[in-house]
Amino acid sequence: MKVDITSCISELLYERELVVLPQLGGFVSSYKAAVIDHVQGSVQPPAKDLNFNENLMVNDGVLIDRVAARFELSPEEARQVIDEYVGRLKERLRNREIVQFAGIGRLYLDFENQYKFLQENTNFNTDSYGLPAIQFYPIVRNSPQVEKAVARKSGNRSKPPARKGDDRSRRLSQFLQRSMPWIVLLALLIILVSIYFIQRDFSLGLTGRDGDQRTMPVNRVNTKPSKDEEAAEIVLEEEPEELPVDDGSDLDPNLPAPEPEPTPEDTEAPTIAPGQQEAVVIIGSFRDDGNAESIVESIYKAGYDAYTDQKGTATRVGVQFAYGSSEELDRMLREIRKKFNPKAWVLRRE
Repeated sequence: MKVDITSCISELLYERELVVLPQLGGFVSSYKAAVIDHVQGSVQPPAKDLNFNENLMVNDGVLIDRVAARFELSPEEARQVIDEYVGRLKERLRNREIVQFAGIGRLYLDFENQYKFLQENTNFNTDSYGLPAIQFYPIVRNSPQVEKAVARKSGNRSKPPARKGDDRSRRLSQFLQRSMPWIVLLALLIILVSIYFIQRDFSLGLTGRDGDQRTMPVNRVNTKPSKDEEAAEIVLEEEPEELPVDDGSDLDPNLPAPEPEPTPEDTEAPTIAPGQQEAVVIIGSFRDDGNAESIVESIYKAGYDAYTDQKGTATRVGVQFAYGSSEELDRMLREIRKKFNPKAWVLRRE
């Protein structure tokens, strides 16, 4: 007699949530709710979700009793038939074959020697037994568009006269839209003109300030310059460490004689009386010609003869005078330092 153990397992799955194959594992079922597939347009009824658990190998006797009752076998004969069936299944699984349980699913071993079970489409849920999958098609309903219909009907009627406020706002909006490019262009033009005048005023301010300080009128005005003008851009030269009087006694006779200082072209030397000598006392050096001219004016106003020459990029300004003795030279030096610059020093004496 051929014993169909697979059919016995299938019958038990309708009745129980667990069916054990001794020494192999157990089929475990759980409730599965209805599934709606919006892509396929189908509704699957509730069913049982089957899984295979290889850890449930303890024989609970349920399958043995079902095989013995259905095929009229003793419990020992039923156990022996089941053991032989499980042995054949294990051999096929070790050979990497897929074991097919008709109406239940397929069982196999993966590359990690783990049991994998693929369930068939059989529905073991008795509550939904016989319910087929339902195909559904969404019903597209056109909702009545009341507002559009009303608007369509009212469009055939004459439009109410526009209010004065709305008409004025519409005209203002249209005017702004037409005039916007010109407004932007006018704003850019105003900005450019403003930048031009600002730069021009700044340049004229610098030119006028420098020109006023450096331009000397032809007719000199005998007015005392301000203290700020006297102090502006003065480059003081340090007084020589040696005594102001230099008679050349310490010079080496073998050394060439020093070249005489160039005589400024615009300075008129004072008339030297017999028995007198000429000296030049430097007050300061000026990079600004206007400041140098101001000091020259103050020297003439104080009753002295002015002296100027070029030293690099600066103009040296001083006082030239005649003296008869060293005491007179020292007195003039103190007087010039007191009036003009405490650091004035003797450039030369003859």
